Amino acid sequence: MHLDALKVTVGLRIYPQTPLARMVVAHGLISPDDDLLFPRFYLSSALRDWLPARIAERDSQPPTTE
Repeated sequence: MHLDALKVTVGLRIYPQTPLARMVVAHGLISPDDDLLFPRFYLSSALRDWLPARIAERDSQPPTTE
């Protein structure tokens, strides 16, 4: 498959009125008044410690052609 572009996001997008939105509000990560029409993402603390470094490592490698 040939790709002209690829956009990767990290974390789960938080949508209004969802269990995830209620959880992050309860944990104080976002305000109940936050406008979630503008993307906000949740990343577990278990991933936050190692995922950014892993993504940077992979991003520095040349693309594969399969």
